[in-house]
Amino acid sequence: MIQKGSNNGEEDQVSLYLECCDGGEFALPPGGWLRLLTLAQQHGWCPTGTEAPEYPWLERGVIDKEDLDNGTYWLGRASEWSGLYFPGYGQRVSDRDARALGAALQRALPDVPEQEAFEQRAPTHWGRGISLERTLRRDVHRQTSPLELYSGEEKEVLRSLIAHCHDCAGGFWIWSYESR
Repeated sequence: MIQKGSNNGEEDQVSLYLECCDGGEFALPPGGWLRLLTLAQQHGWCPTGTEAPEYPWLERGVIDKEDLDNGTYWLGRASEWSGLYFPGYGQRVSDRDARALGAALQRALPDVPEQEAFEQRAPTHWGRGISLERTLRRDVHRQTSPLELYSGEEKEVLRSLIAHCHDCAGGFWIWSYESR
């Protein structure tokens, strides 16, 4: 129920955008969503499944070619929806499920190292006027654990998501977009 397919490499090329039902916003780093779902399950979260995406803003259901080619939208019928959490097609996580997710991540928080446990790498191309501090990136790969990814300064992202899950009345929607 968590994801479509069995190739876990896909999550490293996608970031998720979560939007509260009441208008709040939250973004996760590339590679972070499935790792957080796994971490939450390891700490007692039992996913209830998501609600099928709806796209009321699409005029007469017309999707532009770029979004269609990118797989931005889920094109099936609501009755065919399987409750997936990934990829993000605009499916809705219920308030109850979001709170349970946040509670499990809260229980996981003490396991996440305060110090940096993730090796950062500098880009291979340096542009003029770009500082090292602004360009270091996390090189996420299949073996990267959620504890590594969210260690150090990134632990604040986890804390923010926990608060988001507890404070976001009405649940949230999940959207994927390609990371640049």
